[in-house]
Parts: sequence; structure tokens; C-alpha cells
Amino acid sequence: MTTELIASIAPGAPLLAAMATTVPGSSSATSTRLASAGAALAAGASLLLLLTAPAAPAAVLGGMLTHDRVGAMIALLAATIALLVLLFAGRAFAGEAAGVRFARLAAALTGATITLALAGNIVVLALAWVGVGLLLTMLLGQRRDPSARAAVRTTRRALWVGDGALLIALGLVLVTAGPITLKGATAAAPAELSAIGLPGLGGSTLLDLVAVLLVVAAMSRSALVPLHRWLPSTLAAPTPVSALLHAGVVNGAGVLLLATAPILGAAPLATGLAFASGAATALLATAVMLVRVDVKGGLAWSTAGQMGFMVVQIAIGAFGAALFHLIGHGLYKAAAFLGAGDAITAHARARHRPSPSAVPSRTARAVAVVVLPTAALAVAWQALAPGFPPAKALLFLTVAWLMTASIVAGWLRVAPLGVARSMAAAAVIAPGLTVGYLGAIVGFERVVAAALPAAGTAAIGVWPVALVIGSTAVLSLAVAVSPDGSLLRVRLHAWLTGRSIRPLPQPVHEDGVEPVGAVPPAVAVPAHTPAPHACSVEMVR
Repeated sequence: MTTELIASIAPGAPLLAAMATTVPGSSSATSTRLASAGAALAAGASLLLLLTAPAAPAAVLGGMLTHDRVGAMIALLAATIALLVLLFAGRAFAGEAAGVRFARLAAALTGATITLALAGNIVVLALAWVGVGLLLTMLLGQRRDPSARAAVRTTRRALWVGDGALLIALGLVLVTAGPITLKGATAAAPAELSAIGLPGLGGSTLLDLVAVLLVVAAMSRSALVPLHRWLPSTLAAPTPVSALLHAGVVNGAGVLLLATAPILGAAPLATGLAFASGAATALLATAVMLVRVDVKGGLAWSTAGQMGFMVVQIAIGAFGAALFHLIGHGLYKAAAFLGAGDAITAHARARHRPSPSAVPSRTARAVAVVVLPTAALAVAWQALAPGFPPAKALLFLTVAWLMTASIVAGWLRVAPLGVARSMAAAAVIAPGLTVGYLGAIVGFERVVAAALPAAGTAAIGVWPVALVIGSTAVLSLAVAVSPDGSLLRVRLHAWLTGRSIRPLPQPVHEDGVEPVGAVPPAVAVPAHTPAPHACSVEMVR
């Protein structure tokens, strides 16, 4: 009974706080404090829910909400990020009337997101999904300038596509499969829907249509190709909005596809569509992220790429890894957006062209960045997880290797201890990071395995996964490991934009002597290089 009460309070706390901010006569400071208190209550309720859910996985509120480990983790993520964002926004909007509106909408969005994570039947899932989209567009309109209005229009169009697809899909499931409970409907849907053919579509069934519509909804909410343009447009919104997006909003594809995994896993066409869209987004967004020169723009495109990678994980049946990715990326990227102001300030003081690597030897860098992580992976995998399916094993190994290689490459670029000592430190850092990450993701996979659905028969095989992950890894490391990544970034930018590369004009004193610190003539930049500080301090607020 106590667990059921906690599960009922979790989504209601921020919603009550949102209503409290509309009380006539309440001051701005009081309203903001009420909303912050609501988010804190939701975080505490979600934490208790996470601790008690494994022991009492019963439905609450007549099946409208459920509380298993997966829902509890996503609810906790949403409440925690909302709490941090509201505390940040309380200072950022201090003394502004806009602070009350933001606190109200942020608290309501948190409640809708938690409701979505804990949805126990189809109707609640549909209402919460649409509600999250509506509240998101309202938050994006926090500013009244033209760029914000354009972002709202772009986002609204993309989300409407996904919302319509989801409503149609869930309507077909409800009419055909029978049960209104989410787990009952998704369990019964594959057999019921596959028995209804679609005339003139080459043997396709209603199951294929429903699964494709679910994938379209996921593509829309998580900004996957070709519905990806709305996410970069949200840079016009204040930074707290961008951070709040990672509390189960932009990563809504993971929430939806995990909840409806039995339907997706039984439909090869939809699974292939999800994999193709996720792979295309991962490659495109990673490439754009590598050449962006503004801090928030790089973070936004990085988010799009990570969402594509998360959907790839779901398509291959690595549900535990996708959930791990959803939670870890949400926490990291929300913190990165909240710290964007300091990052922009540091970026403005730094040179636009990174300094050459402090470790000049290509052989030494290759050993530290490639050989050491690979050797550590070979040992760690045999000790931690020798029995995983090939596609999932390749995914885990490549992500662990890529993360370690990128960190070590950054360490060697600075080499704070000198060349010899930094190389010695890299020999310790690389195996430690590799084993630590691999152990964390394998352990997480085993903890949540019982709460996740089994991978369907339509899961993608190992070779497409190898192609996508390998391409992304090579693209990222080509810039990260290069002794002077600036020229490589310029060439990548020119290839993506189709612009020509021309030498950077060199400043020269009146006496014809090149000033100290001038950029060498060999460095080329794309014509019409965008301003390096497209994000203003005002946008950060």
C-alpha cells in the first residue's frame, strides 16, 4: 500500500506545484519556490519508488500507473533533472516575470514526463505523450523574439507528425488487441495485428503498420532523420529549457520503444526503419557536431547523434544498454547545458585553433589511444561478459573503446605531466576506464534484465551494427586523435556544406613582419566561417 501511494504522488507533486503558481496574489519568488519544492518532492517520491518497486511490482490507481524498475528509473531521472533545472532557473530568472511562467511549465512538464514513464494503460500513455509535446512547445515560446517563434513552429510541426502517428497506432492496438493495459495490449498485439492483412501492400499486415507508426512517433520526439530539424532550432530557447529536454522529453523514443518493444520486435520492417533512421542520425549529427563552433550548437547536435545511437541499440535488442544510455546521457547533457555559460566564456578566451598535440610521436599516440584500450577490452570481456550475442557484444566493446580512446587522446593533447609521465599515466587510465565502463554497462544490463522485454525475432544482426558503429568511431577519432585537428575539422566542414577551402588571410604589421601568434598560412578555413560564439549570454539565461 505504501508503494502504491508513492507511485501515485510521484507524478502529482510537480503538477500540484504548477497549479500552485497560478494562485492569485502569489509573488514571483513564492511561485518559483513552490515549483522547486514540487520538483524536490517528485524526486524524493521517485527515489522511494525506485527502492521499493522491485519488491512490490503491483499496479496502482486501477492500472492507470505502474511502477517497475524501468519506469521508476525514468521517473527518477525526470524528477532529478527538473529539480536541478528549477534551482538553476531560480537564479537565472531572478526578478523576472518570465521566471514564474517557466517554473509553472517546467513543473507541469515534469509531471507529464513522470506520468509517461509510469503509464500503465494505453490512454494514459497517449495523453501523457501529447501533453509532453504541448508543454514543450509552450516552454520553447518562453522568449517572444522571432527566432523563438520560428523554433516553436518548427517543433510543433515535427511533434504533430509523431503525435498523430502515435494516436493512430495506439487506437489500432486498442481496437484490435483488446486489453487497455499497456503490458497486456503490447503482449497481445503481435498475434492479433499480424492476422490482419493489408491488401495491395505485398503481404504486409496491420502489425507492420502499427509498428512503423510507433517508430515515426519515436523519430519525431527524439529528432531523428528526417524529423531532426526541430532540435537545433530550440537553441533560441533559454538554456534551462535545453537542459530540461533531457528529462525524458528528447529521449522519449527510448521511453516509447521500450514500452512497446514486443510490437517493434515482431515487425522486421519497422525494426529496419528504426535502425536506418537511428544510424543516419548518429552519423549525420556526429559529423555536424564535430564542426560546430558554438557551444550550444555542438551540444544540440551531439544530443541528436546520441538519440540516434540509442535507437540503434533498441533496434538490435540491447534494451538494457539503451536504458543505460538514456539515463547516463540525460544526466550528463543536462549538466552540460546548465554549464554552457561557463563553457562559452572559456571558449571566447581560447584560441580558435587548438594547439598541436603535446605528444608529437604518432606511434606513441597510436599505442596509447588504440592498442592499450583494445588490449584491456580483450581481457575485460572474457572476464565480464563472454556470453552476449554478437551484435550486443560488438556494441558494448566499441562504445567502451571509443570512450576510452577519446579521453586518452584529449589527455595526450594536453600532456600535463610531460611526455613520458603522461604516457605512463595513459597506460593506467586506458585500462581503468575501459574495464570500469564495460563493467558498469554489463552490470546494469543484468540488474534490469528481468524488468525489460525480451528482444524480438526482428532484431538487427551484427554486420549492419558493425558498419554504423565503425563509421561513427572512425569519424570521431579522426578528429580527436589527430595531432592538429583544426585542418581536419575544416575539411569535414567543407565537405558537409559544399563550400570551398581558402587560406586564412594573415594579419601583417605595417613593416611587413608577421605578428607573434598569427595563424600559420597552411591552415585553411571554409569560406564564410560561422561566428564562433553564435550563442549569446542572453540565450544561456
